[in-house]
Amino acid sequence: MTVLHPYPNICRDFLKNMAIAVSSIDETLLDPRKKMSGETNEIWMEVKKDMCAVVLEQLKIRLMDIGRNNTGSGLTGGEAKKFFQRSDEVCDLLLKDSKYLGAFKSVLRRLNIVLNLISSDLPINVSRFRMMCRVITDTIIVDIKWMRITPSLHKVLCHSWEFY
Repeated sequence: MTVLHPYPNICRDFLKNMAIAVSSIDETLLDPRKKMSGETNEIWMEVKKDMCAVVLEQLKIRLMDIGRNNTGSGLTGGEAKKFFQRSDEVCDLLLKDSKYLGAFKSVLRRLNIVLNLISSDLPINVSRFRMMCRVITDTIIVDIKWMRITPSLHKVLCHSWEFY
């Protein structure tokens, strides 16, 4: 398949959810089927900016181009790939005191494998690949109940196995 395009979108999704996990937002009030309120959205955007600055300073991974209109655009596939490759370090740095540290580490480790496989031309065992995607989905649903599975993440976890 050799594509990098899912990396930036999914990386942004996880940064948002990691920001929620460490912010003052009460995640028990978040409904994954509903859009966030304006106030909640502002809170996580500020936390996300701070998190991206820490990751850039500590790990030299540019996850957000804060210099351009503060929009956070400009995330490249290569930088997003570094985020997944070094996900344990990112989690330890950003979620060190969060009750979700283990769940995020587990999901991101496995997701890195899935994204590497769909970005390569390697032959894969489809049933094992599909099972790994299911384990990631189940971990999110059970351990990070409030997290939204975005369309990009849904496509990777629920449909990428269909291409093999």
